[in-house]
Amino acid sequence: MRLPACCTASGRALLAAMTDEEVKTLYPDEKLPQVTKASTETRTELLAILAEARRKGYAVEKGGTRPHMHSYGARVINSQGRSTAGVAVMLYEGDATPDVESKVVTAVQELANRLSRFGQILA
Repeated sequence: MRLPACCTASGRALLAAMTDEEVKTLYPDEKLPQVTKASTETRTELLAILAEARRKGYAVEKGGTRPHMHSYGARVINSQGRSTAGVAVMLYEGDATPDVESKVVTAVQELANRLSRFGQILA
């Protein structure tokens, strides 16, 4: 399935590795593509979400890809620190308690780190 990066946790993790100017080049219009009614509507809102993802080291998307689903994503990097892929875990909204969210974030970050290290071994 192909979805706009601005609507997915893995896409947001990849976008967060870019500068705001690079993101603005990808999304020159203020209005963003939407998958659901909960998708982020504006580039300004997306830039704030990406700033938070940069601070936290992972991205979150709630209901923007599928209603009642929460996603948590991180990026996979190569030996030069460049993004090569994104990974994400999706939960039903009702299962996304603070404890479960914390465990999922840890798991998705660890998966991204392991894939990054694996890719660097092969390079």
